[in-house]
Amino acid sequence: MPGPQPELGALFYPVYLRGQAYLELRQGAPAATEFQKYTDHKSIAMNSVLAGLAPLGLARAYQLRGDMARAHAAYETFLNNWKAADPDIPVLRQAKAQLMKNIVGQLSPRVRNCRRGQRHSRLRLRG
Repeated sequence: MPGPQPELGALFYPVYLRGQAYLELRQGAPAATEFQKYTDHKSIAMNSVLAGLAPLGLARAYQLRGDMARAHAAYETFLNNWKAADPDIPVLRQAKAQLMKNIVGQLSPRVRNCRRGQRHSRLRLRG
């Protein structure tokens, strides 16, 4: 049985570039379609050097569409895949920051205010 063929992974380079172009145009649905191809064809895409970045593109595409649940899941997939990477890699730091921003953005205003140092009467400790 033949081993992995790197040239097959090169087939996904235009897919990644199209996905990035759609992100730049703020078109989440077509961007998600392009990045989803990496997930749909894992056996071929695993040979692409860009396969590791595809979940991040997918997360950003879902975010543009307003599908925060899927965006959150895609960010988690990306961060899980990169958990052994150097934490100072800029793309990894950006993904972590965006995920945290999304999480805080989904909290109710009362909880967000508590996170900023403002205390809510119910959160005060008695004693």
